[in-house]
Amino acid sequence: MRYLHFAFPIVALSAVHVAAVAGAQSEGRGDFVRHIFTSADTDGDGELTFAEFKAHVVAHTTHPNRPANAPPPPTDEQIAEHFTAIDTDESGALSFAEFQAGHRPPPPPRDR
Repeated sequence: MRYLHFAFPIVALSAVHVAAVAGAQSEGRGDFVRHIFTSADTDGDGELTFAEFKAHVVAHTTHPNRPANAPPPPTDEQIAEHFTAIDTDESGALSFAEFQAGHRPPPPPRDR
C-alpha cells in the first residue's frame, strides 16, 4: 500500500474536532481513529464514501480555530488520491480497517 505523507496531517487536524470530546487526550490511538471514522460516517452505515471522507477532511482542515502553524489544507486532487490509495479493495468506500491502516504515522527515519 502506498503511504501518502499528507495522510497523518489529515488525521491530526481532525484533532480540532476530537479535542472537544472530554478525555480525548487519554484515548488510545485506535479509539482516536475510531472516533474520527465514526464522526465522518454521517449515514452510520459503517463505511466512508468518498463524499463523507472529503466532507470530513475539508471541514477539519479548514476549521477557523485550527492552529496557525497547521499545514495548508489538502487539494481536492490530494484528497481523491489519498482516498483511492487507502481503498485497498477498490469498493469505492472505506471500511474502518482500511481507514485505520491508511492513517498510520510515517515510520521514523532510519539511521544510516
